[in-house]
Amino acid sequence: MNEPFETLANIHQELKDRMKNGDESFREYFDDILDVKYVLDYEKKYLGAIILLTFGGPNIYLDTYQGELQLYWCTTEEKFFIDKNLLNAVDEIFEEYYNSF
Repeated sequence: MNEPFETLANIHQELKDRMKNGDESFREYFDDILDVKYVLDYEKKYLGAIILLTFGGPNIYLDTYQGELQLYWCTTEEKFFIDKNLLNAVDEIFEEYYNSF
C-alpha cells in the first residue's frame, strides 16, 4: 500500500471507530477543522461539505458531496471513498452547522 492511501485509510478508520463508539469524540473531531466549504443548490439548500482536515503537506479534505477523502501533496493526489454510514453521520453534523447560520 502507498503512504498517501494509508494516511486516508487511517483517517477513515479513526472516524469510523469514533462514530461506532457513539461518544462525543466523533463530533469533537470536527471542532478544530481548518475550513469548510458548503456545496449548495440554486435555492441555497445544503448538498454537502468540503472539510479541510490538514494542510501544508499534505492537504487532506473530507468531501461529503463527492463521498471521499482527498489527499493532495505536490504532484500526488489520492482519493479514498467514504463508507455510506460514516458519510451520512458527517453530513448530518455539517448540515446542522449550515442550517444554524
